[in-house]
Amino acid sequence: MVPAAAPTSFTPIDRAHLLPATGTVTTLTQQQPYTASYLARLATFVLQTPRPQLQRMFDASPCDIASLSLSLDPNSPKPDALTTKLCQRLIPILKFAPMRASPDTVPYALCLLLHFRMVPAVDRDCIVSRDISDETWICISVYLAYKHLTDWPMEKLGDWAAQLGTNKKCLLRAEREFMEAIGYRLWIKDGEHAVVRGRLDELWERVFSKAEKAVPPPFVVKRLKNRAWGFENIASLVSVLRQDR
Repeated sequence: MVPAAAPTSFTPIDRAHLLPATGTVTTLTQQQPYTASYLARLATFVLQTPRPQLQRMFDASPCDIASLSLSLDPNSPKPDALTTKLCQRLIPILKFAPMRASPDTVPYALCLLLHFRMVPAVDRDCIVSRDISDETWICISVYLAYKHLTDWPMEKLGDWAAQLGTNKKCLLRAEREFMEAIGYRLWIKDGEHAVVRGRLDELWERVFSKAEKAVPPPFVVKRLKNRAWGFENIASLVSVLRQDR
């Protein structure tokens, strides 16, 4: 089990660990620290933004993200509490995984999620169950990206379900439907991955990194004024302030 107090930022690792045979991108430099907030907000954006808008932003043609981002609200769409909590657990799983996770895992997962979203609704609705939540799709995309980039067949979805406290059968069903929807194709061309990753990073820097941070509940603010507050209470406050990171 991953400890609840595990850090919520994914520290990049040596890119020499990447395996070119599995379709990873080896020409990019790792600059963006992929945090739980980055994953939660951009995955929610991909899952909830209308398809025509996603096409304008992420197709292969030149795109002025700076201009398009002017019309975006950094606080909308906003990941719900379950999505935020799941992403806060996913990042430590990547950090402490048996096989070191590629630094491309999070952007690669978002690429897979984008492929999933771009399947025409009329086709996807014939495959995908309506009762599967956004956080489940995010979990599946990260799991598949990790497994694909590390080429680690021993990694089991059931182990992730146990660490996340999630229903194993639900995840297995979601994995089958996700794979069928994207045509069982996990490999993404280097050029496409580079374009999508660059635009995701720019969206984060220009828009979603400016989203409002969580505000401590009133009772926490009130207790801050109590000089007798102990170390454990301060630790609880820190935990609250990290909820949206």
